[in-house]
Amino acid sequence: MARRWNKFKSRPEYGHLYGTSPDLILNCAIRSRPYGQGLRLYPFEANRSLLDLYGSRASLSMADLRAGIDVARGARRWSTEFTLDFIGNLIGWGVHLGILLETQDPAGSPVWTLRSREMRYGVLGGRAVQVRDLEPEAQARIERKLRAQAKLNATLDARHSEKVAPEIRQLLADIVLADTGARIPEGWGVYVPADIREQWPRIGDAMGILVDLHRDWDRGLQARWVERVREERRDALVRAAVRKEETEALEAQILADDDAFATLGDL
Repeated sequence: MARRWNKFKSRPEYGHLYGTSPDLILNCAIRSRPYGQGLRLYPFEANRSLLDLYGSRASLSMADLRAGIDVARGARRWSTEFTLDFIGNLIGWGVHLGILLETQDPAGSPVWTLRSREMRYGVLGGRAVQVRDLEPEAQARIERKLRAQAKLNATLDARHSEKVAPEIRQLLADIVLADTGARIPEGWGVYVPADIREQWPRIGDAMGILVDLHRDWDRGLQARWVERVREERRDALVRAAVRKEETEALEAQILADDDAFATLGDL
């Protein structure tokens, strides 16, 4: 679930970044870690984001960080300056949390190496905790807790899946009823695999698959999927209303033209 900003707390100000060199932005963020303090899940989120940033690479240099803007930004409409600050913040947290090892290359420039491609942090009891590279006794204890949580989550996910299934089915049916030719939106690409979108590009054609697509997902992903389908239903109803208005306007114009021609015939 996306984090909502506390309206009573002032938002961070990033105006100072503009006009600043990329290396200075990165270095300042790496050293100060401006974002993430006090957020219970941030170590886990930073760990996951770092794995995405590194991809198949083991180490990143300063030049690699500058070149990683598109990977870090993704589809988000972030400025270059903010994205560099975001990357530097991640690197700083990676070193602080033991996810990254900072060394130097032969020229004396910093290099950050990923210690492991396994997640070092997980989530237990609603907060991020270290789940790898612990002392044997602590490791065994945390693994028992993780197994118990995974079992509970699987049960809760399955119950939630059953709960939202009728709504998903009805929403999809409403979309197809409102817009028979509605195609699977680009924004559903996160949820609907590419091969399904290619083989059955229209929602009506893929209905049998789409209604059960959420069955093996966690509750958070299920909730985001339901919201995307709700949004598309709203859009489909708007498209249907616009088409109805256009059709009624055209029919009214045809009737007016017919009346005009009839009047001419009486002259």
